[in-house]
Amino acid sequence: MLQVYVRFGNVVECLCELDDAELFLTRAKRFYPLATSYIDEGIRLAGKSFDASQIEYRKTAVGESWHFSSNCSQWPTVNFALSKGASDNSILCNECVIKSRIVNA
Repeated sequence: MLQVYVRFGNVVECLCELDDAELFLTRAKRFYPLATSYIDEGIRLAGKSFDASQIEYRKTAVGESWHFSSNCSQWPTVNFALSKGASDNSILCNECVIKSRIVNA
């Protein structure tokens, strides 16, 4: 998730692939230099390793993504599957991943 601070204190957050973040950075350097430090920070956080073992995972009955952060806006509280681990091919919630990286930065 990239956080780009714009005029009047507004924040824009974008969930994207690392290649897209690099494109954001290139464009920001040209058109909005004040945002480059925030985009750089997002790219740095995206490059950190993440240990997903021994965490409680939840997934809604109809959802594909596993959630592991109770601070996630999509954290399941009713009708969810529970797991104590995630397999390598599990789809993890992007918001949970980003929130964990920010906390562990």
